[in-house]
Amino acid sequence: MLVNEGKATPYPPGNQRRVPAPDTVTALKRRFGPVRVVGALDIEGRGTAHDLDSVDPIVFLDYAKIPAHIRPPFCAHPHCGAVVVTIFLEGRDIYPWDNVQGTEAEVLRAGGVYAVNSGSGCVHDESSRVINPGPTRRLTWADGGTPTDDGAFLELFQLWLDPGCGPDLDAERVRSTTVAPEAVPVVVAAGLSARVIMGDFGGRAGAVPKALVGGRDFLVLHCRSAVESEPEPGPSHARLGGLPSVMNGFVYIISGEAQFGGVTAKAGQIVLLPPATATGDIAGTEFLDIVGRNTAADGATQVLEFLVCMGEPLNRPLYKLIGYGGALVHTSKEAVWTKMQEYMGSPQHFGKAAARHAQEAAAAESSDAAYAELPASTYEPWELITGFFDPGDEIKEGLGCKGRWREREVVAPGNVVGMDADGVLRAPWGKAQESGGDRQKGSEEN
Repeated sequence: MLVNEGKATPYPPGNQRRVPAPDTVTALKRRFGPVRVVGALDIEGRGTAHDLDSVDPIVFLDYAKIPAHIRPPFCAHPHCGAVVVTIFLEGRDIYPWDNVQGTEAEVLRAGGVYAVNSGSGCVHDESSRVINPGPTRRLTWADGGTPTDDGAFLELFQLWLDPGCGPDLDAERVRSTTVAPEAVPVVVAAGLSARVIMGDFGGRAGAVPKALVGGRDFLVLHCRSAVESEPEPGPSHARLGGLPSVMNGFVYIISGEAQFGGVTAKAGQIVLLPPATATGDIAGTEFLDIVGRNTAADGATQVLEFLVCMGEPLNRPLYKLIGYGGALVHTSKEAVWTKMQEYMGSPQHFGKAAARHAQEAAAAESSDAAYAELPASTYEPWELITGFFDPGDEIKEGLGCKGRWREREVVAPGNVVGMDADGVLRAPWGKAQESGGDRQKGSEEN
């Protein structure tokens, strides 16, 4: 739960079934720019007051849909202690970057997902190219489908999750992933198409790996009615199954309208699901019956489309501090202010020292097999001593070589390697940093 101006905001009360009560529908104000879905003011009373403070362990959710030709006010900004997930629906290609790992290997295209566990801290950015930005893409709902080039908007969700980091946040590594739209699983059943962003659903594993959120259980589904006819034929019936009774959650309506368990909601409204219970009325996974209806707007059919966000609650206080275009979260007010002071002292290097020490500890404690399986986005603190290899040379596992802590900010691609405490060189798995060093806040990648 978030602490808002010194007061803990618990998960709103509800009954013990996965059927929302009639008074759990909240209408959200639609306006130009983001729609504020879930979020609270920070510990100093700053920020935007959302209609719903928090849904433990979901810290924040914004939905944005703006014309593609209007440049969004995004720039490099700090985070720590939270997992930030961008669900990209439509727009020009985005090039995710953070100051600890560099530029993501995969470009974020419409229909794809970018997630970063900010861990001990990082500065990240999600910008499009200013020069030759490319087409405005739009997701397709086919399993393995490639986005089309006929989009007209920038449309996305940004979701912040509490991964359960402890008080020793400096021990948490920064790690991230960018998932191509073709790799986001689509499950079609019971009158719905569901893109599985996180968690297991319909026999498919979500696009964002569980390891990136600290092994915690979340379920995030982007759903759409499989019935795309005009509104006149009447309602469509669907059943959303596989909703774990141990999770809190909500449904946000993007377009169309529906009855969720008998509760009617329209576009721009949120349906709050009852609090998690380990002993609900229905054992195991539960179902939510949906009676959906496509609606008409501006002469076009608005197909029922919604986002489901659920997570296993942590039932603990969490402190958020807003600043410099981003927000930091931690387990105490003093700790989050310490992190903010660290950022203000050296924005370009925020989180780098902690990332280096966390990686050193992980390498020392892990077995050979576990060390070899670390994610490709893990920060690598070693560089080769000049003369052993040239960039691009294949590195043989088991070949002995000396390494040292990286002191400079620029590392040539191909020279970043993994090395254990005994000096055994392993196949490369770290990211090369951007040439030219750190990007300054608000700068663009051209």
